[in-house]
Amino acid sequence: MITSALLCLCLCAGCTLTAKPQVVVETQVVREKIPESLLAPTCPKSWAKKGGPEITQDFVDRGDTNEDGLTCREAKLEGIRQWNAGQE
Repeated sequence: MITSALLCLCLCAGCTLTAKPQVVVETQVVREKIPESLLAPTCPKSWAKKGGPEITQDFVDRGDTNEDGLTCREAKLEGIRQWNAGQE
């Protein structure tokens, strides 16, 4: 009986004296907003002409304008990807 009482005291003492209670902290991920310079509408708009293209030069202009717009948007997306990679 004394052995079991001593064993119980040792077990209880081990539980109460080992460490202080831990506080559980909730992790919250905070992401910054994308910089305005990457979101600003600086790319050229799509080519448009009332009535559509009429002469060969209209087709050339439309292709050049639309290609410039796509190139600009791709550059912006790459900037956003690089910015986003720095956030992780």
